[in-house]
Amino acid sequence: MRTFIDLGAYVGDVTAYTLGLWGQEVEIHAFEPCPWFLPRLRERFKDCQNVHIHDVAVGMRNERLTLHIKNKMDATTVYQDMRDGGPTVAKVEVKAIDFVKWVTDNIEPANRENILLKMNIEGSEYIILHGLYDSGMIERIGWLSFLGHADNIPSVGVDAEYAAEILEKLNYGKEKHPEWVMRDMWRIGRND
Repeated sequence: MRTFIDLGAYVGDVTAYTLGLWGQEVEIHAFEPCPWFLPRLRERFKDCQNVHIHDVAVGMRNERLTLHIKNKMDATTVYQDMRDGGPTVAKVEVKAIDFVKWVTDNIEPANRENILLKMNIEGSEYIILHGLYDSGMIERIGWLSFLGHADNIPSVGVDAEYAAEILEKLNYGKEKHPEWVMRDMWRIGRND
């Protein structure tokens, strides 16, 4: 069975598309920490037993973080210096979990080789990529897609540079998205 992990699920558009594509052949874990988006996300998938909603942010340790909700209402970030999305209109404290530990504890070992991971988490994708690489877990990711935000968040610059080094070491290539991923995302796939 495929395992699809949607980090930054928002209201579930990519989750819905993935569910429509693979139906019951995919186990979906949708992560969304913003309490403004969660009711719609939960309502949308309330009858889908293979879609699991997680109301937490992801990082490399268990902690509490301040989530900045931007004016556009579709952008939330833990970074204060995000330029896109307008000014911060609200802040909310959210729980964050150690993502690598969560994968180790919650995804069956047989399914870890077939993980499809989408990240649109407003700058935190670099932290997750580092953790996946440093732990060796990245070798278990069969497909990775992320929308990088380094241009919009100056404070992630060093993280983004390290991420580029990681991808180069792993012989990852950057190519346009497959059909089932949001139009403005890039697919990172192995060139083995």
